[in-house]
Amino acid sequence: MVEEPPTLYLHWELNALKVRAQAGEQCRIVLADHVVEFEPAHPLPELVIFGPHLMYEVLYNEAGRWQGGRRITDSAVIQPCLSHLTPVYLEGEELTSYFERTVATREGHLAG
Repeated sequence: MVEEPPTLYLHWELNALKVRAQAGEQCRIVLADHVVEFEPAHPLPELVIFGPHLMYEVLYNEAGRWQGGRRITDSAVIQPCLSHLTPVYLEGEELTSYFERTVATREGHLAG
């Protein structure tokens, strides 16, 4: 999920994701306003879903710093996440096109 305009930190993170995409990972960008309906009380957790039997929740401390992850193998927990997030993922923009349109353009401007 990306909030616009992308911050400099997000530019860094998108550069890292671009490398992963070049290695074959299927990365897509979903704008924050496309998931606001899922966040009525608090932000969505950061989830890394590997399939119907393995998911990780990325954990952060109160200061917003990464502190680890929680491994989830219960299909009864993972399946509803997949059901809700798959359509959102499919509506997202392919990472490379988003990167070229937003990040590469700005980085070229910053370098020049």
